Amino acid sequence: MTVVGPDRRTVELATDASLSRALGDGDRAAFACVGGQFGGLTRDLDTPVSAPALTGAGLGTNGSVEAYEDGPGGACPVVVAGRRVRVAREENCGRCVPCRTGSVRAHELLRRVYAGEFPDDRLRELARTMARTSLCGFGVDAARPLATALDDFEADLRAHADGRCPGGV
Repeated sequence: MTVVGPDRRTVELATDASLSRALGDGDRAAFACVGGQFGGLTRDLDTPVSAPALTGAGLGTNGSVEAYEDGPGGACPVVVAGRRVRVAREENCGRCVPCRTGSVRAHELLRRVYAGEFPDDRLRELARTMARTSLCGFGVDAARPLATALDDFEADLRAHADGRCPGGV
C-alpha cells in the first residue's frame, strides 16, 4: 500500500493488517481517503487492507491511503470530498450522462451545503445513480468520495450547512 503525503512511502502489509498500521502514526489521523483520487473517505482506520474488506467498507482498492488530521493545519472531509467531485466534473470524458451530468450536479449540490442547504437525499440518490449506471470505471469510482462522505461524515456536512466547519478549516 502506498501512503500518500509529505513522506510518501510504500509499505508491505499482511491482508489482515489495518489502515492505521499502514499509516504508522494512525493515532494522529482523524480520517483517511483510501483508494486513490476517487477513494472512499473513512474515520475507521481499523479496517483491514485486504481488497474484500476495503470493498465491503465502500473504500477504494487502488492501493493507496492518504491520512488527514483535524483542526488547525488539518483538513475537512467536506472539502476533501468536494475537491474530488470537482476533479470528476472537470476530467470525465463526457460520454455517458450519469458521469458527465452527475458529476456537475454533485458539485453544484455540494456547493449548496456552504449556502446553508443540505440536500441529503438528492446527494445520496445521485451518488447511487452514478455508481450503478456509469458506463466506465471512472464514473463508478467518481461517486465513491461523495457516497462515503455522506455515510461517514453526515454530521460534518450538516455543520457546514449550519455555517461552521467542525475541522476548523
